[in-house]
Amino acid sequence: MATTATTRVNQETAFTPTLFLAFELGVNKWKLGFTTGAAQRPRERQVPAGDCQTVLEEIRRAKSEAYPIVKTKKSAN
Repeated sequence: MATTATTRVNQETAFTPTLFLAFELGVNKWKLGFTTGAAQRPRERQVPAGDCQTVLEEIRRAKSEAYPIVKTKKSAN
């Protein structure tokens, strides 16, 4: 008697954007590298060592450049 096997496929096929971040932490400066994939040229930035606020701002900028938010107008109904 022949048997059949059922293959289950993951139904989640939605695109999940990923922003990769690399750090090079030095005594005087930190280098940041951002990319959305292996074939993409990285966005490179330098910030003073320990300046976490600037690091967070650079992350926000990289996110907005890599994945801009599309704003739509709501209907006036």
